[in-house]
Amino acid sequence: NEDEASLSAAAAAQRALAAQWVKVRAFLRDIFRHRNFAIFAAVMFIQQFNCTFNTNFFSIMTGSFVTSTSSFRGSDAPASDDQGGTSQSLAMYIGAFILPHFLAAVVAAIVAVAGCYSVIR
Repeated sequence: NEDEASLSAAAAAQRALAAQWVKVRAFLRDIFRHRNFAIFAAVMFIQQFNCTFNTNFFSIMTGSFVTSTSSFRGSDAPASDDQGGTSQSLAMYIGAFILPHFLAAVVAAIVAVAGCYSVIR
């Protein structure tokens, strides 16, 4: 009697799980067929690639850029003249990492006030 009850409960759970998976498959099929999802996925991939690239390689490229531009000062530049390289490096970091977030916040505020259509137009 207990075995039959546990078997029927397990069968009911399996049927419920199968019904949920049917819904999930239908949902995923609808999403993957939608054109906007493909565009969204492509843009997200590019954005994630850009973020990863900046995080991993930007400091290396900045160091290389700053040292190569610092070497153009000439041999008569004083040894304590490292401020130019530091300020160039700081400007590059601000431009690449901080400015995009700041601009996104500013544009979001403008969109909230003026509307998306007005901003895009």
